[in-house]
Amino acid sequence: MEETKIADESKITEKDLHFYYNREERLAKASPRVRALYENQGGQRQGFFSSLTDSKPKAALLGVIIIVCVMILFITYLLPENKTNIAGNSITATAMRYNGLCFIVFKKEALKTDAYTGIVTVTVSPAENPPNAETNYNHTLVFTEAKTEEARWSAPFESKELLFFLQAGQDITSFRIKTE
Repeated sequence: MEETKIADESKITEKDLHFYYNREERLAKASPRVRALYENQGGQRQGFFSSLTDSKPKAALLGVIIIVCVMILFITYLLPENKTNIAGNSITATAMRYNGLCFIVFKKEALKTDAYTGIVTVTVSPAENPPNAETNYNHTLVFTEAKTEEARWSAPFESKELLFFLQAGQDITSFRIKTE
């Protein structure tokens, strides 16, 4: 049997030890960015915004996120929900709830000189329930050659949100509004 020597730890020097890991060799092979990190160990930390934009891919991703957020805000808050176009006419609707009824104000503005004139079928239904024959209310309007027109009527139900389905000749469209 071989005897193992127990070395006195205080007598062991760095020459006696064999290191398999050499930081200097590893850093010599590293990229300039990694070397700069080790040279500036006590340097200034990156801020939140600079860490999001320190490379082109990160900056591009941040830019896309900002553009998408702006588009969502624009669509949600700046575009009117209560407006649509059909057969060359711009339609705006507002509604108010009162005493179990929805009072509707419907405004038409002709966008061009050859805009549709004639019978327009308006179907109104509450948005909370899926539209069906029992909850739909049909109203017929006649668009004349006037540039602007306004119609007022009431629907026999009360709802926080209304769905409108319009048919003007062959054109069909729908939109939704919130009631006041």
